[in-house]
Amino acid sequence: MAPVLERIDTVVIGAGQAGLAASHELSARGIEHVVLERGVVGHTWRTRRWRSFRIVSPNSLNLLPGYAYDGPDPDGFLDTTGLLAYLEGYAASFRAPVRTGVPVVEIRPADGDRYRVKMDGSQLEAHHLVVATGAFGDRRVPALAANLAPGIHSIHTDDYWAPEDLPAGGVLVVGSGQSGLQIADELARSGRPVVVAVGRHGWVPRRVYGRDQMRWRWDTGDYRSVVADPECCRAHCAIGLALADGGVGWRITSTVRMIRVSGGARAPVSPEGRGGELDSIGGRAVCGD
Repeated sequence: MAPVLERIDTVVIGAGQAGLAASHELSARGIEHVVLERGVVGHTWRTRRWRSFRIVSPNSLNLLPGYAYDGPDPDGFLDTTGLLAYLEGYAASFRAPVRTGVPVVEIRPADGDRYRVKMDGSQLEAHHLVVATGAFGDRRVPALAANLAPGIHSIHTDDYWAPEDLPAGGVLVVGSGQSGLQIADELARSGRPVVVAVGRHGWVPRRVYGRDQMRWRWDTGDYRSVVADPECCRAHCAIGLALADGGVGWRITSTVRMIRVSGGARAPVSPEGRGGELDSIGGRAVCGD
């Protein structure tokens, strides 16, 4: 039997913050649509975060269209539970037409400038398609991880939950973005020796003149830039912020720096200038984004 074919104006794929925001705007304009989600609302936030995770923007900047944060802690930082409650409340506020547990298998052109969206056992045909599956759908593990010694326990942040789940010993965190630094901070607070391998990330202070730096960037219009605008300036490196319990920053240069060695590779160097091996900190590695 051929899969059931349903026709609709617009299909949105993904029920995270981007997909729900698109659904809100479509609903406000009376445009018929459906949101397809492979799991449940906020699926990635539920399945790929660690126990102590917190967002890195202050709660007051949770400003999804028509649903600004109005809780008791505007200067705080939501944990996973709080963020999921925010997303679920947003979806309920305008009755977002989300279909959960519906992974998309295939998308291909259809007649009349339409799109054919195939799911398991059914199909949708739409005039418009919004792909809101996020920018970090696939984990990225450095190729060198495949060559680590068998005695080194190596995991990606997707598989990390809490310090007590790791074998005893020190930890090398490879990656100095949001996930790498939050996890490194948690591990250090738990009493583990921790080294962070730093790449090309830049860092900015958490607060400037008594205000969160993200509030300054909001007020100056930095966050109102259109991402796809070809005239929009681009940073040479990503900018990172580390938070622990909503407020502790890191001084990464006091932890580790990188030098170029023969063959173009990079090796971690201690603040005193000595090179280090994985085994020198106990042979545990966590790959951060």
